[in-house]
Amino acid sequence: MKNPFDGTRRRTGQTGRVAVRLALMAGLGAAFATQSFGGPAAMKSFDRMTYVEPRGFEPAPLGSSNHVSFRRVDSASWILFSIYGSRPSSRGPAAEFRFDWNDLNAQSGVAAPASFARKVGLKIDAREGGAYVPNVGYVDLVDVDVGGRVVAIIIECGSEEQFRSYQQIIGPFLDSLAVAPAPGRGPGPDSPPAGLPPGDASPETTSEVDYVEDGFVWKGADGLDHVPALTTIASGAGFPAAIPGVWQDDHQQYTLKLAADGSYASAFGAGNSSGTLRIREAGWWRADGTRLVLTPKSASRYTRNYRDYHGGETAPVECGGPRTYAVTTLVLDYTQRNVTARTDGLQLEGPVAPWYYSGSGNFSIVLRRTNGNR
Repeated sequence: MKNPFDGTRRRTGQTGRVAVRLALMAGLGAAFATQSFGGPAAMKSFDRMTYVEPRGFEPAPLGSSNHVSFRRVDSASWILFSIYGSRPSSRGPAAEFRFDWNDLNAQSGVAAPASFARKVGLKIDAREGGAYVPNVGYVDLVDVDVGGRVVAIIIECGSEEQFRSYQQIIGPFLDSLAVAPAPGRGPGPDSPPAGLPPGDASPETTSEVDYVEDGFVWKGADGLDHVPALTTIASGAGFPAAIPGVWQDDHQQYTLKLAADGSYASAFGAGNSSGTLRIREAGWWRADGTRLVLTPKSASRYTRNYRDYHGGETAPVECGGPRTYAVTTLVLDYTQRNVTARTDGLQLEGPVAPWYYSGSGNFSIVLRRTNGNR
């Protein structure tokens, strides 16, 4: 751990915190408070943890490379986040928590506090507990399970009261957590097989997807469908930790399923009082750094005229060759029936498919992760 003015301590051992209190008493905290805390929140990664660094924070000096820290110092309070590198876990969650507390507070003499199970991010298992440490302040430990390993996150404030007052910062930070891929596993733990043949050599696929009705679009008292607006609160080039899933633009009724086996399927729909149109495409996908490569193998168009009582018609359409899209991972907020929620999203920018009309000749779309099956 470290105080917000000085450097950091090693994994074992502890730096005294008297300087923190003296600095605040001397008014040094007021000098820090004059700094600008504007600017966008930033999505970052360290070791096995991806997170959104809150607005208005600055990097804290580091004494070693086994963690990353960022801080905010106000006129009469301060808060410091530290994310430590992952380590193997072999005990139960409560025992792992006690081990990390004793390791990170070795010289304080403060016994590990009671801890409780909780979820962080998108349903990631974690364990949390905190206590006051003399000459340091209130120390909260959050142990995050990253699959056979544990990441320790320390949140420090001058007092427990300050810790409670910063919950509007702490809560969204913990909600933003995601498990980053293990080294050497590509952009996500569920990436498609590396041996998939590229381009025309890849096999045919019969993968299909339909528009996902997962309750995101809701019907109001006026009888109309309401699509919540998506607000980007953080973004970063590249992919989220878990890529496979069903992604969707509800306005355009464009649905993209990226399957764990490397296949993909998309569906694009439109309709009016005269009839409906739906175009399906199937093929293979792969992640190439911060780019998504789609190699289509087939596409079809279904049309139905409501005046035709014999049903619709399906015909093949041109799908073209491989298409490469720049990918940005998004953290999205939306409000539905006066309740605010959060999900992750993808922004794709690149060439248009032969069957998709775009006045600009470019394709740019924001997709939310649905609750559909992977």
